[in-house]
Amino acid sequence: MSGSGRKSAYRKGVTNKVLNGNPEPQENEQIVRVIALRGGNLFEVQDADGATSLTMLPAKFRKLIWVKRGDFLIVASSDNEVSTAEGKKGAVTSIVEHILYKDQIKNLRTKGLWPQGFDDMAATQESAVANAEPEEDASTQETNTEQKGTQMVMSDPNALFVNRNRRRGIIEDEEEEEEEEED
Repeated sequence: MSGSGRKSAYRKGVTNKVLNGNPEPQENEQIVRVIALRGGNLFEVQDADGATSLTMLPAKFRKLIWVKRGDFLIVASSDNEVSTAEGKKGAVTSIVEHILYKDQIKNLRTKGLWPQGFDDMAATQESAVANAEPEEDASTQETNTEQKGTQMVMSDPNALFVNRNRRRGIIEDEEEEEEEEED
């Protein structure tokens, strides 16, 4: 276990660099958005132009940093497919270099390094949500109250989710047993 101290300090440094650093994309790096998680530390990402590709999270970030759908990353892309340690080639076309958080994104925007395509996507999504909201009048308010009543019944967590991996246990009422014992 003599190497665990060094590994711990290394992992602490990686975490500190990811959380507190201000990364900037280099020549062969680009900013992408995670659109799907593929498992095995693989992510489907979309660049500012809308092109999708598959990227891989390196071992130094595993079990330290979690990436979810919608997060932004800086990836090192290559023209060819990335080869693994065994020499195999796959569908992975880039490797994650940095995970971007709100403060880091804000810093990139102030420096003018943020891709315009992501701002355009966000604006179109916000306008689509705004257009989807209908104008409310008296008749729609009545239907909304009726719908809210049914939604409250449907929002009961026991009614929505049934875990089929576990058997239902027999639940006996203790109150009934106590009443029988008292008689």
